[in-house]
Amino acid sequence: MEKTPRAHGNCKAGRISRERRFFLWALLGYEYITATNFNSEPLDPGYQTYQENGKFQSYSPYTSNPGLQGVFFGIFDQITDFSPSLNLRLFHGAMSLVTAFVLGLFVYWVFSELGWSAGLLTLGFIAFSEWMTLFGGNIYWNLWAFYLPLIVSSIYLMKNTSSENYKQSEVSTILALAILIKCLFTGFEYITTSLIMPLSPFVFYAVRDSWGWTKFLVRSFTASIGLLTGVIAGLLILIWQIMQVKAGFREAVVTILNALGKRSLGDPSQYIFEADSLNSDLLPVLVKYINGRAVLLSQILHSSNISIEISYLALFLIFLSLTMLLLVVMRSNIHPTTLANSSALIVTTWVSATAPLSWFILFKAHSFVHTQMNYIVWQMPFTLYGFALCGYTIGLIIGLIPINKLSRIR
Repeated sequence: MEKTPRAHGNCKAGRISRERRFFLWALLGYEYITATNFNSEPLDPGYQTYQENGKFQSYSPYTSNPGLQGVFFGIFDQITDFSPSLNLRLFHGAMSLVTAFVLGLFVYWVFSELGWSAGLLTLGFIAFSEWMTLFGGNIYWNLWAFYLPLIVSSIYLMKNTSSENYKQSEVSTILALAILIKCLFTGFEYITTSLIMPLSPFVFYAVRDSWGWTKFLVRSFTASIGLLTGVIAGLLILIWQIMQVKAGFREAVVTILNALGKRSLGDPSQYIFEADSLNSDLLPVLVKYINGRAVLLSQILHSSNISIEISYLALFLIFLSLTMLLLVVMRSNIHPTTLANSSALIVTTWVSATAPLSWFILFKAHSFVHTQMNYIVWQMPFTLYGFALCGYTIGLIIGLIPINKLSRIR
C-alpha cells in the first residue's frame, strides 16, 4: 500500500465547540500547518493534540464535507469519560461494524438473487480486499455511507419489483434520504460514482424482469430525481455551514465552486498548485488505476515469503473470461429463469463499470493526485458485481454437471 488515507483532524469536535462553537455546524478541519508538513507528518497534528489532551492553537475548517460524524464523535466524547486513545479505538471499531453490516446487506442481496456460490465469492472478496479493509474502519471516510443508496435500491427493488408494489414517489424519497446521509457523512467525495451506483439494480431488474425501455427509463429517471434532490439538500446544508465561517452566501458558493474546479474541469491558470493535475492526460491516469493492485495474496495466506499481486487488469480479464463462459453456458438448455438472471447479471456488471470510470474521467485531476486511495472506487460496485458473476457462473456450471460425473471427479 502506497499511503494510508487519513482523516482530517477534528477528532475532538466537542472540545472545539466550547471555544469556537464549530461543534454546532460540524465542519471538520485540521490544526493549521504547511502543506509540506501536512503530507509528511506520521501523525496528523489534530490527532496528536487530541490524544495529548491539548488545545488547538489554530484551526482550519475543511469546507468540502459537512462532517456529520464529527457531531456523533463529539457527543460521545462529551458524555463519556474515556481516554482519547480508547475513544479513537471505539470510533474505528464502530465504523468497521457499520461498514460490515451495510456490505453484509449487499451480500444478502447477492445470496437471495444469485445463489450461494455468487454470495460466497462476493463475501470472500470483500473480506480479503485490502482496499475495503483499509477504508472500512476509517473514521473520516465512512465507507458504509457510499454503499447505502446502492443497498436501499437493491433491497427495495428485490421486494417490490412488481408493478403492483412499486411506487415511484417512495423510491425517490428513500433514495433522496440515502444519498443525503451519504453527503452529510462523506461530503461529495466520489459523488458521480455514488450517484450511478444505486441505479445499477435498476439495470438488473429491468433486464431480468423484461421491463422494457419505457418502464426502465421512467423508473431510472424518477430515481435519479430523488438522488439529485438529496445531493442538492446536502449542498444547501454545506453552504449554510460554510456561511458560519465565511463572509456570506456568495463566498460559500465560490468556495464550493473552487473545490469543484481544482478537482475536476477547472481552468489550470486559475489553480496554481493544481495546474499539473488539471493539465494531465486522461489515458495515463486510467492506465495507472487499471494496473493498480486489487488483491495481495500474501495477506490472505499470512505469509511473508509469498507475495502475489493481482491487478485490476487481471480481474477485468477474469471477469471477461467468466462472462464469455457464462454466455456459452446460456446457450445450453437451461431454465428461462436462469437465463434471465444470467443476462441481467452480465449487463449489470459491465454497466456498473461506468460508476468508477465516471470519477476517473470527470475528476481526472483528483485521481491524478490521489493515487494512494482512489482505487477504492473500483469496488463501487464494479468488482463486487464482477465476483458475483464469477461465483454465479461457477455455481451454474457445477449445477449442470450430472451427479455421476461429480462422483467420478472425486
